[in-house]
Amino acid sequence: MSDGKSELADQGKPSPEGAALPPSTVVGETAPPARPIAPMSSPATLVGSVPQAMRYPDPSASPATIVGTVPSMAGYPPMPGGPVQPPPYPTQPYGQPPPYAAAVPYATPTGTIPYNAPSTDPATGQPQPAWLGYSMNPRPDRWHLAIGFVKLHFSRAIARDLRSVDVAADESPILASHGVRDRTIQQYLLWRRSWLYLLLPLAFLAATIQMTSFFSETRDLSNFSWFGIIVLGTTFVLQMIGYPIAAALAVWKWDQARFSRWTLIIGWIASFLLPFLVALIPFGDFIVIEETDPDFIVGQKFGAGLVGATFWLFSLLPALLAIMPGILRACVRIKSLLPESIVPGWIIVMTAPFFTLVLLVVFVAVNQVAGNLLLVGGVLLIMASPAVFLIRTDLLVKPVIEEKERRRIEALQVVYVATILIGMALLLTYVFTLKVMGKPVVGNTEAVPPEPTALIGVGRFTWEVMTFLIAYSAKSVFVTAVAIDLFMMLNLSVWKNLKAFEGTQHAAVYDHIMDSFQDLVEGKDDSSRPFATTPTRAFEVIPSGKSAGTNPSSGNLEPD
Repeated sequence: MSDGKSELADQGKPSPEGAALPPSTVVGETAPPARPIAPMSSPATLVGSVPQAMRYPDPSASPATIVGTVPSMAGYPPMPGGPVQPPPYPTQPYGQPPPYAAAVPYATPTGTIPYNAPSTDPATGQPQPAWLGYSMNPRPDRWHLAIGFVKLHFSRAIARDLRSVDVAADESPILASHGVRDRTIQQYLLWRRSWLYLLLPLAFLAATIQMTSFFSETRDLSNFSWFGIIVLGTTFVLQMIGYPIAAALAVWKWDQARFSRWTLIIGWIASFLLPFLVALIPFGDFIVIEETDPDFIVGQKFGAGLVGATFWLFSLLPALLAIMPGILRACVRIKSLLPESIVPGWIIVMTAPFFTLVLLVVFVAVNQVAGNLLLVGGVLLIMASPAVFLIRTDLLVKPVIEEKERRRIEALQVVYVATILIGMALLLTYVFTLKVMGKPVVGNTEAVPPEPTALIGVGRFTWEVMTFLIAYSAKSVFVTAVAIDLFMMLNLSVWKNLKAFEGTQHAAVYDHIMDSFQDLVEGKDDSSRPFATTPTRAFEVIPSGKSAGTNPSSGNLEPD
């Protein structure tokens, strides 16, 4: 208002009815002088009552009625006929100036627009946590931070293309402090950390279920020797808790690649390799046989062998089935990270048929016992799932440069997962519809006649299936974490050896041999090649008994 005063409001008297009022005239009760408002923008004509809390620090003061043209605050559009919009800063006391020039640290999102946290904290200038942008809250508490943390790492872990992983502002300096500045390697380490975060709850949940089941049952150990109790007990405990502990240590030191990698390898040896080695020991060596009759001893050991075979079958089956899918998943991730490499593609091409043949043996055995369309279809889909990658072998075994080729590899991953899920759905449908001797295998175990009683209750069957799937998923995810490290080292070894081999005299010999073999495959005559005779390697021995290597004109190359 002009000069901070009002001509009629100072006397508290109403203006003459019908009299024309200047634009700055206030009619109504007076109020304490308002503090300065935000910088002015275009004026807006307002008619109405202004809430006191928006303009005056004293809540007991009465509101003022404004009639005329009042400039609107910066950043807010004029609102004719409505109340003045609140400023974007808290109400300040009289003696304390409002922070007009200070930027609002966080702007509250409007509608359904996701909140994008700044890369640095406006107050301290330090990098913000990577998951802050996933909290959907401008001032997140611990709960919102936890949600953002889960969203960030879950979205990274399930990413089919590792080059889509974003490197946050607070993560790049951590990796740079360990000498990792290449963006691709940073993406690899960040994806690996998120994958281990995905593994941790699955691994510890599986270990908790197995440990509870193992120690809750009462077992008669009188027939076992001390050697058997110690070996079997230690092996079973390491099989359950070895890889969860290794995963926790690996994700704790995720930025120290060598320590983290070796921790996972040791965990794999303890949880996967050691049980297979112990299973090679005859189960009869773990029991105490007090009889001296040789025939009785043979019978006892045979019976113990049957018990041991059953025990190891169900104990090692999840680990065995988890190896091949874990390897395939690791190779596909490496191919997405390093599309120029052919090593992961060839591993896929070699392991996929092998895994299919292993499942084929299981399918033949099951099909002989119970032939059913649902059973056959489910097993065939699961068995053929690894063969999905063989459809586009040409993309896997060559350097992939174009973006459309990378998208086709991602599509293969989707088809692979969909094939497995459909196969599992068919198998579950088969189990719930299966009947043995007129009784359903899964159903109501407390049915009243004449309704048949099921052999296994729905709750019990669901619990057993969920337990198996959790253990299988945890081991499969762990195998992927170990395999991707080993295959990255293998890829490094291949690259180093090829770089050392290129440019040597033996490289020319190898190129000539491969050119001739290509002519053989294509049915061509290699006489048109520059060398009519294959160049002799430096380490080969010619018929005279001397080392090979003559002049270049004959096609031979000088030895080192």
